Amino acid sequence: MFTLRAVSRNIVMPRSALMRNASNIATFTLAEDDEEKEVAEVIRSYHLGRSLDLQKVGSELSGMKQVKSVNCLSVYVDRQNRVAFDIFKYGSIVLYNMKNSDACDNLEKIMALEADPAEAPYMMEGYDSTCLISSSISDDKPEVRQLLTSDLPTLQAVGLVLSRVTALDYYDAALDRVIENIHHLDEDGLRAHLSYIIKSVNAVEPIGDAKFSSSDAERTFKDLRGQVNGVYSEIVFKQSVLTNQYKLQGIPAFSQPATTSGR
Repeated sequence: MFTLRAVSRNIVMPRSALMRNASNIATFTLAEDDEEKEVAEVIRSYHLGRSLDLQKVGSELSGMKQVKSVNCLSVYVDRQNRVAFDIFKYGSIVLYNMKNSDACDNLEKIMALEADPAEAPYMMEGYDSTCLISSSISDDKPEVRQLLTSDLPTLQAVGLVLSRVTALDYYDAALDRVIENIHHLDEDGLRAHLSYIIKSVNAVEPIGDAKFSSSDAERTFKDLRGQVNGVYSEIVFKQSVLTNQYKLQGIPAFSQPATTSGR
């Protein structure tokens, strides 16, 4: 019942001419000169529309250096030049300084893995690596930020925030599809779709804490984490309206409170 809405986010971060102010991050316009482009740190985040089995993903990417935690698998292609990617259990992939051709290759390997059959009825149609790459907002104009440091943990702090935002964007789109097709769903169908979306959002831990190996990364994550609040609050609000309007019972609760701070 769902149509395609590919979800992606980009950030380009120049390594030179760093701005120094009260915060270690600032937004500015992308410079057009070739020199600036050559020294840019590029972070791209995609959500694959489903959860991922990190053990299977790790086996598919064997031969590359990997570091695994409970919810994330980090793969280092060229650590010295900060070329890497993070794969999150909830279905987001964040690429650091990776060429489009390599990004496509890695996304294709991961997306070729079989999805959990229990998720199939709720996945939006049309998701594939080519569509994800071509729909990237880098084809228009990326969001550009400057950091006081470009160490990999700091880039990964930004990547974690992006991974959450892209995942929530996907489930916000899925919720919109439910609303658009509300008259084609009976009560059980509506309950099933809402329950799936809420459980998937809870898996993202939208406002959860995170630890990093550098103080710059910790500060960057603290500065950026509020960007998740807007879309998370929208999802909570829409779900609340639907649940109350249709007097649905048996809907799971969101595990974290929505907040309007940082919007």
